[in-house]
Amino acid sequence: MNPLRKIIGLLVIVFIGIPTLFGIIWAVGMTRAAVSPEFLSDLPQEIINEVPYVVDDMYKAMQKKDAISDSNAREWIIAAQKSGFSPRDLMKEMGLLDWLKNELSGSLQEIGEMLRGEIPPKSIILDLRPLKRALQHESIEREFIKVLDQLPSCNSNEQDIWNEAALDKYHDHDSPLPACKPDLNTVRETLQNIRVEMNEDIPDEVDIFEGVDYLPRGISISKGVVSLTYLLFLIPIVFILIGSLIAASSKSSFFRWSGISTIIGGLSALLPALFGKNVTNLFFYNLPYDYSSEIPFDVHEVVFENLGGIFNVLLDKLFSPVITVAGTVCVVGIIFFALSYAFTVETRSDKGSDISQSQVEPKAEDPK
Repeated sequence: MNPLRKIIGLLVIVFIGIPTLFGIIWAVGMTRAAVSPEFLSDLPQEIINEVPYVVDDMYKAMQKKDAISDSNAREWIIAAQKSGFSPRDLMKEMGLLDWLKNELSGSLQEIGEMLRGEIPPKSIILDLRPLKRALQHESIEREFIKVLDQLPSCNSNEQDIWNEAALDKYHDHDSPLPACKPDLNTVRETLQNIRVEMNEDIPDEVDIFEGVDYLPRGISISKGVVSLTYLLFLIPIVFILIGSLIAASSKSSFFRWSGISTIIGGLSALLPALFGKNVTNLFFYNLPYDYSSEIPFDVHEVVFENLGGIFNVLLDKLFSPVITVAGTVCVVGIIFFALSYAFTVETRSDKGSDISQSQVEPKAEDPK
């Protein structure tokens, strides 16, 4: 009967307890990351402050010799360099930096304050009209024409491609625009098509909490959500305890079964989380590339290389809560495993005392 009980308890733990514990650890960890003020508010603001510098670094990296092997893209980069084009200066002049640092950053700050319970819940509207006006700024056309002035005139085939871009939407084409200078009207019509498409794709405003009917008042939303997710740990705990009770033959073996099961469940979530940072980081650098894209593969590589620092920060914020929760579960399992030895010592001590008492107990005299 005892071997059968162990098999049944092992099956409950292996096929229900540990997999459930693994899933709950990831669910709680990801929830902590997703609703934390640091991830939703503070981190985006840090990234916003770095955006102009990252863009400039990308542009400088593309200017290096042999950085871009595609001849057409290389000619565009050289022409931009000769024209004195500066992405950061253009973003500042068109008002994009002001929108990022004021409108977007301000909304993110309010989200963080709401999640921490510092301000009462309210509807947060992100105004995208300044962004749309920035994308329509005349400085874009001026800088684009300055770059085109550094290129040779288009031949008949290249002019035809530009004419198609002027008549249709730019993103409907699989091939990039040739590095040449068409007539001014064609340039303006092409830019206008791009602007119209952007204007259609971007709404005037976005309600960040659209669809959320109720927000609790006076408490930290992030802490409240995470606290609710911790209740989910009751599910794997119940199955692990049931399996341990079935398989155990004593108090010490019960704690040993529970401790080992908890440690295995914690490690099963901890190890993937530790390796997940590097694996996901490699995934970003090796995304499947669509060779019909307008942007050459070399440009994709330069972009991802310069975004590596941001990716690392994002991955750290995303996986760190999972690692923390999994590590805590492992510690709990170690404590349970250590308690099993405490009960073993106690059991042996009790047995020893019983034996000593029997040895010293005087024998009853024979009535005869």
